[in-house]
Amino acid sequence: MLQEITIPTTPGETYKIRYRVKNMLGFSEQFSPIVEIKSAKAPETPLSISTSISGRNVLVQWVPAFDNYDEVTRYEVEFLASDNSWR
Repeated sequence: MLQEITIPTTPGETYKIRYRVKNMLGFSEQFSPIVEIKSAKAPETPLSISTSISGRNVLVQWVPAFDNYDEVTRYEVEFLASDNSWR
């Protein structure tokens, strides 16, 4: 049977978690191995997106949104081509 517990966290903080179990005879001798986890989530959609034409190119600019306490490492930009495929 799956057991769970919810631990309140603060976004951006890193937590170290360990556990041990208890039955009517007492606690297990040792704690589990320590697991480290960072309280963060995927970033929000960028803000203030604008486009402009420069020669034969399209310039796309935006203001990064709140990153939820973790570094944004990549953006993906796609365009819908005349054949209705995303590239």
